[in-house]
Amino acid sequence: STFPIALRGSESTSSTAAQGTSVTGSLTCPTKHGPDVLVKLFQVLRPDRHAYILCDLRTAPLFTSASQRAGFRLDRELVWNKTTPGLGGGVYRPQREAILLLQKGRRAGNHHRLGDILSYPRVRGKRAYPTEKPVGLLRDLIGQSTQPGEIVLDPFCGSGSTGHAARALGRRALLADINTHVAARRLRLTPVPLGAATGWIAHHPEVSALPLGLFGASTGAAAALRVAATPGISIRAVVSRGGRPDLAGDCLHAVRCPTLLIVGGADEPTLEVNRRAARALRGPNRIVVIPGATHLFEEPGALEAVARLATEFFATHFDPAAVPSELAAG
Repeated sequence: STFPIALRGSESTSSTAAQGTSVTGSLTCPTKHGPDVLVKLFQVLRPDRHAYILCDLRTAPLFTSASQRAGFRLDRELVWNKTTPGLGGGVYRPQREAILLLQKGRRAGNHHRLGDILSYPRVRGKRAYPTEKPVGLLRDLIGQSTQPGEIVLDPFCGSGSTGHAARALGRRALLADINTHVAARRLRLTPVPLGAATGWIAHHPEVSALPLGLFGASTGAAAALRVAATPGISIRAVVSRGGRPDLAGDCLHAVRCPTLLIVGGADEPTLEVNRRAARALRGPNRIVVIPGATHLFEEPGALEAVARLATEFFATHFDPAAVPSELAAG
């Protein structure tokens, strides 16, 4: 299983990891959140799997240290040679990126002729995604760490390179993006909407027995509510953070599951939108205002308050008997 995860360093950072049934995914987050992401990644990976992190050479020691604290073992530091200088300022522009090969346990690669310097021109042009990785480079990494038929998951598909590489190698690809129309035009792929992703979860034997909740921020809250209103998809609870539930339109009348609307006290326009949406919802719902928080909840302690409220809300509405003991304990 492969799970690509993208962490933004000084220029860009991305990661690919190998998990149980081969799942690959990618997500973008500020470098300061990298350690938290690595801990979560280590938790979901099964034993004897690989993880790759692509990062600036200057930030490689930071990611190495964070990865080791999360439980990974650094197997080797590879180099991506972009063949021409990339983005970034300074006296010299970077032409190389580090690729950290991390191990959870011990697993051999599929090929023994790959060197530790992988040369692929960086992606250029008006249609290029800012931190896009070459398909050939990702094919080398995914091909080294996964088997044909395994699933490659990219929950924030961005440029779509992971999906192209996975499909070319005979791996199954599950792609998702907030704006599927923009992504489809850019990638010439069809990203999986949230509803299709939740449907896949509901029919996958490893996770289908687990209770399913949705967390959406900004426009993502509307997507979550639309899915919750879809017949045949059982959603236990929805949490919206600084959301635009009004964009769910008439679907609000069909939402029956409990819904928590978290809004910043200093974000008056969004607060009014959520008040109107709450009146349209047919299921149990409540609005919680975080005093002094703005739309992005950047104030000290604001996101921590959101996380606590969301966790308590999901725990209240999930059936404890349906959650494995190791997850309930965590």
